[in-house]
Amino acid sequence: MPLFLRVLCRSREPVTLGELTTFIRNGWFFDEPVRFESALDEARRTDLDWRSVEIHYQQGRRPVLVEHLFEEARVAEEVAEALEALQRAGLASSHAALVQRIQESRQLFLFEVDPVGAPEECWMMLDATEAFLARTRDGVVFVDEEGFYDAALQPICKLGDR
Repeated sequence: MPLFLRVLCRSREPVTLGELTTFIRNGWFFDEPVRFESALDEARRTDLDWRSVEIHYQQGRRPVLVEHLFEEARVAEEVAEALEALQRAGLASSHAALVQRIQESRQLFLFEVDPVGAPEECWMMLDATEAFLARTRDGVVFVDEEGFYDAALQPICKLGDR
């Protein structure tokens, strides 16, 4: 069962596919060269409206899927899911500033990863990429069933905390 990591960003400043893939490639997280699969060809890496990219980091391993959500309806769905997680944990009223930040999200990056098969290098890449997006696009990181983190990946609130 995949794990979903989200970076909910208040900034509307777009992230091009090239900006994202260059950050990952230049991070030298893996021994083997990383391969990216997207509906956009290499000539369109500066397009702002890319939808998804697969990060193939090691042969035989399930790639990480990254979706870029910027349509108002899709962002609203993900915002509602994050707020619902806070409500279920009984933390919405005690984390009003976080609720407001989540409600102000204008774009979102959704990472789908195999939590069992991903090696340590993959987790390092994910952490660095989430922090990069959160830092440069005024975001917070939401990890399903776990909690919310700031741009330095420090906990804002754990969903198990009460």
